[in-house]
This record gives sequence, structure tokens and C-alpha cells, in this order.
Amino acid sequence: SFVHSVIAGYLAGTALASSGGLDLLSRQPAWSGKSLALRYLSSWNDISGAVREMLNHDTDPLYRCLIMAAEWLRDAPAKTAWRPLVLRQLSGLIQQEALPMSTRIRGMAAMALSADPGVPLLFRQHLEHPLDSVRELGALGCGLMLDAKAVKSLANLLNDPVMEVRLAAILALSRIGTKSAMEAIAATLLGGSEDMRRAAAEGLSMQPEEGYPALDEGSQMEDLLVRRAAVYGLARIDEPWARERLNKL
Repeated sequence: SFVHSVIAGYLAGTALASSGGLDLLSRQPAWSGKSLALRYLSSWNDISGAVREMLNHDTDPLYRCLIMAAEWLRDAPAKTAWRPLVLRQLSGLIQQEALPMSTRIRGMAAMALSADPGVPLLFRQHLEHPLDSVRELGALGCGLMLDAKAVKSLANLLNDPVMEVRLAAILALSRIGTKSAMEAIAATLLGGSEDMRRAAAEGLSMQPEEGYPALDEGSQMEDLLVRRAAVYGLARIDEPWARERLNKL
């Protein structure tokens, strides 16, 4: 027996890479052993035919076959023939406004976790999309991939007319955490709407080096709205100095 199914999938995939049998594997009904074997087989052999067949017959409303194929991209060679097909369908999935947001978020996460070098550019393009939800997902994707090149565009989204997009931009900038990203958040703390000030403070609480001092300083400012927002950020920091500052406030 195997202590973990991934070990079985790895051994099966590497064995099939040398002995063949992809057609027999493709005809099997869906089960974890099949998907794991195909994942590791994809790092050795071209499984474009199997991927196309799987995606063409994918009637699952949760797009599980597409998400599963996206997971294989991390182990597949950079120039594998089916990589553009999967990424193109994932990008299309994100832009289908009629689908539930949860399904589209799974597609966004699958794109980000594929570790494909072209994905950050796709997310940056989504930041300028006319659909509000696509801009929101693009911002979350940039944050998930720690894309420092997207900071300027994300900072521009802090003035987006849609609240969800602005919040996604704050979250992305907080995760990226570069100096320019933190400066954009700090500016929002000082001059944004009440909701955005609170979001900015909570974002600053995610970055100890730059965010903690900014919250400490903000909690002592004369501006009532800045002090009020700083409370929400300090409340997320489980450290003695933050509790002491909250007691004083």
C-alpha cells in the first residue's frame, strides 16, 4: 500500500511516461488516481490530446476538469502545447459575469497558482477591464502573485467607483507590501472615505515593518477619522504594544 495517494500518482505517472498507456488512462472514469497520474505524466509526456478531450466534455457547472488541468501546469514544461489552451479558458471563465463569483474566484486562484510567467500580465490587463467584477478579480490575482509591477495600477483602483474593487485593491497592495504599495495605503488612511480608511488600516496591519509604525502614528494623530480607522488595524495585531495603544484610545 501507499502511505499517500500522491506517491501512487507520481509512480504511476512516471511509469506511464516510459511504458505508454495514456489512452487507457484517459478512458477511465474520473477518480483521484487518474488525475494524479495525469498530473505527473504531464511533466514527462505531451498529454495535449487528453487535456483537450477532458475540456471538450466538461459539463460540470463547477468547471472541475478545467481547475484540475490548471493544477497540472505547475509540473508541466513551460512550452507544453496545452498550456495556452488552459490559461485561455481560465481567463474566459473569470470574465463570465453570469457565473457565480465563487466559481470565478477559483478560476483566478488556479491561474495564479499555475506559476505561469504570463499570468501576471493577464491580471494587470484585467485591472482595466470594463466589468467591475473582472477588475476586482484582477486585483486579487495581482495580490496573490505578489506582482510589484501592478502597484501603480492598483493604486489607481483605490479611486474606482465600485467599493468591492477598491477593497480588492487595498488587499492586494497590503499583500504585495512594497514601499510604494504601503505609501498608497497610507495615503488612503489619511484622506479616503471612512470605509476606505478602515480598509487601509486593516491592510497596514498585515505588514509589520511598514504598517505597524504607520498605525501607531495614526492612532496619535489629531484627525478623529484617522484615529478611528487606526483602531480597526490595531485590533488585528496581537501584540502588547497594540493592546496598550487601544487602551489609551
